[in-house]
Amino acid sequence: MKLKKFTKFKISKRLMTLLRKPIVRMAAEAMQLQPEPCFCPDDDVPTTPDNAAQLQNPEGLTITPHARKRAAGRGITLDMIENTIKYGAKICKQGFCFYVMPSKIAQRFFSKQFAEKIANTVVLVKRPNVLITVYKNQHALRNIKKKSKRLHKYQDNNFPI
Repeated sequence: MKLKKFTKFKISKRLMTLLRKPIVRMAAEAMQLQPEPCFCPDDDVPTTPDNAAQLQNPEGLTITPHARKRAAGRGITLDMIENTIKYGAKICKQGFCFYVMPSKIAQRFFSKQFAEKIANTVVLVKRPNVLITVYKNQHALRNIKKKSKRLHKYQDNNFPI
């Protein structure tokens, strides 16, 4: 049995089942489930994937000059940002919400040409409506999950926004 092979590395049975499931099927199951509200630190409004003001209306998202400059320099369009927020994985850490579009989810939802462009895009949002920056990173999920919960450098809310 293959389970014995992995027990010496102390991988749990739940992790084993997750490793066997393709990420595309997990994304399809996640789309069918009811979204749970996510309260980010310093937020008064819960953000959910069904929040129409945040996701479906690109004018409702305030884009900082820094984000505009970085997106233009990195070749990331407003359509790519909107789709990453709408369909990507959401991770809330350090007072920010990171929206990540893994390549497997991009291949599932978009055409091949657009999926290659949008794959590995990360959108960094502070509060439900302020876009801080956008970038691409092949190992984004891994790097974001390793971050600590809180940003200790700016504990007194002295973050320049």
